[in-house]
Amino acid sequence: TVAFLSLSAPRWIARPHIMTSLFFAAYLFVLSRRDRSLARSLLVLVPMQLLWVNSHAGFVMGIFLAGLPLLEDILSPARRRLAARRDLPLLLALILVSLIHPNGIGSLGYTTGFLDMPLFRASIREWWSPFDPRYQPGALPLGRTAILLLGLGLASLLLILWRGRGSRAPRPSRLVGLALLFAASAFASRNVDLFALAGIAWVAPLLPEPRRWMPTAILAVVAALAIVFGIPREFGPARRIGLGVDWRVYPVGLCDYIDSTGLASGTVFNTNEIAGYLEYRFGSRMPLYMDGRCPLYPEEFYAEYLLLAQSPDPGNVPMQMAALERWDIDLALFDWPRSPGSVAYSLALLPEWHAVYMDHLTVAYARNDLLGSPGVSAGGGMRWMDPLAPEELLSLPLHEVPFEAEREIETAFEHGFRSDPYALLRSCLLFRQGDREAAVAAAGLIREPELREPVLDLLRCDPEDRDGMHLRGMPLTDYPQLSTLALWTLASSPLDDATLDSALAASPPGPDPVRTALLIRTGRLSPSPGTALEWRPTLPWVPQARLEAWLRGESTVAESLMVEAVSAWCSGLGEQAFLLSSRAVEDTLAPRPPWVGGASALLAALEGSHDVARERLERAMLAPSSPPLRFLSGKCAMILGDYRLAAGMFEAAIRMAPGFAEGSAGLGNALWKMGRLEEALDAYCMAGEALSPLASRRCRFLSGIGATAPVDSPAPVL
Repeated sequence: TVAFLSLSAPRWIARPHIMTSLFFAAYLFVLSRRDRSLARSLLVLVPMQLLWVNSHAGFVMGIFLAGLPLLEDILSPARRRLAARRDLPLLLALILVSLIHPNGIGSLGYTTGFLDMPLFRASIREWWSPFDPRYQPGALPLGRTAILLLGLGLASLLLILWRGRGSRAPRPSRLVGLALLFAASAFASRNVDLFALAGIAWVAPLLPEPRRWMPTAILAVVAALAIVFGIPREFGPARRIGLGVDWRVYPVGLCDYIDSTGLASGTVFNTNEIAGYLEYRFGSRMPLYMDGRCPLYPEEFYAEYLLLAQSPDPGNVPMQMAALERWDIDLALFDWPRSPGSVAYSLALLPEWHAVYMDHLTVAYARNDLLGSPGVSAGGGMRWMDPLAPEELLSLPLHEVPFEAEREIETAFEHGFRSDPYALLRSCLLFRQGDREAAVAAAGLIREPELREPVLDLLRCDPEDRDGMHLRGMPLTDYPQLSTLALWTLASSPLDDATLDSALAASPPGPDPVRTALLIRTGRLSPSPGTALEWRPTLPWVPQARLEAWLRGESTVAESLMVEAVSAWCSGLGEQAFLLSSRAVEDTLAPRPPWVGGASALLAALEGSHDVARERLERAMLAPSSPPLRFLSGKCAMILGDYRLAAGMFEAAIRMAPGFAEGSAGLGNALWKMGRLEEALDAYCMAGEALSPLASRRCRFLSGIGATAPVDSPAPVL
């Protein structure tokens, strides 16, 4: 019994199919009683069949079990009278009561009709054979279910040959039933629990009688497993023993969000795994694309659903987009997409779609038209954080990540979304805002111990007590933010020369702006006429010529303040950076080079002071134009969401400095956000090595949907 139960365990999940397991077991018990009469059988089985037919399509197995003894009776001359008196009326009664169903006689053809649809059988996993390599892929030629099915089938046959004699001999109808159920299990894995239940009823009794206490003890252990480990489910964590509904596996948070923002007015595409709860919550208020009753839909429609939700080929984007346009879809709701070709990954890249919600179960995208429609209060969606296109945020150096990204990450984490890279980024941003305690709490949400412990060590330790070699052994390749965070923690308090030298030696070499900023913050790099360096320091948003002039002591007061402001920002000192940049643009400071105004506007935008950033940007644009000023203005406009202005600024910078690769990359990003994809591809091709990982992915995406621009062409020499 325990062996057969282990075979059927994967099918004991919380779904309507479990009603078939229940009624099938009850039928085995009732039909095996020697003292059963026609009246007693009708009294028990007819009401049971009525419940079964209106619970699950597996009710045909009740007719199958009732027909086995009739087959035996008809083939045996000595039992034909019994067949006419008891088994035939019972079978006819069960068939007639099976018609009491909304589909009437159509209910009897449901399963056979399903088997005539090859697309459903090919795409629904539980209808795959356990001998199919896709069912349980692994190192072994056969999966666990197939091996156990073969083993129990062979063991049953040997036990029948060994013990099935005399009074113990199983009836021929049961042997036929076992053979058919074994074949059905080999055909589709969803049938293995039926074979297992029949094996318990018909094969296990052939074993020698055990001691009276053994079955009770063994089955008590088996029953305890569900209490300890929970009842398995098809999706989500195991169901713990207890009353009530376990809401952890339902998209409750997603539906609450849709209700609160008015997004239910959209035209929906949804995956069928979450459709049941969506229907339960919204009913006719939000008609769905489809639900989990796949065979009720035309096969060609189901093929379109598979193309959108489970396509294994990312090259099907044109057909996917055509399907969304045909149905006028403007709200797409997914359980977490597992197929690489799911349309969710395309929506994550397309500028007219935005992620609006994510949690541990679901992710949702909305079209810009829906987000801007009357009655919808979802805002502009999540601009910075998209779990299906993480390159946009995670590939940015920390000094280019705006404060508002942290708010989006926090919102996602509040909804149950957990991701180690985002948890690390959120911890870094909180530290930059000056809240070390909140940064430590955010780092505690990192699940991987090899990452969590180094981050906590960096945030909790006093930099003065370290020897500066704290970067050794850290996963810097996978998480480059770690080296920046380490230098940030050092910059937050005074350091002696030995500790600073040790820290810089342990950090990755190269022209890292954080290294330059740290040296400026600690006074190791300061204005000094005649300074000769073995390496070329760089600071973002500070023109190289002006940084070198600052080193020679040839800068204005405004420029010096802005160099210090950018250094503070790159060192993780956000509040101090904003104060210094505000001083740099005071009206009393003159002369003030144009790039100072552009850099101060950009810092204000990154810090989250958008009104201040717009005011400074307007003033900066009145100054004499230069490539650095236009480039900084373009980056500021991108953060503020004014993509048309940003594109104009980047184009002006490129005109004044032909071959400006970073300007071309910025122009490509602005054009992409505006939906001018072909023009964005041309700009990206001009950017060459300045192309970001996200821009490279966009180029591959455009190439996949038929764009003709030379994606891999190098930047031309102008």
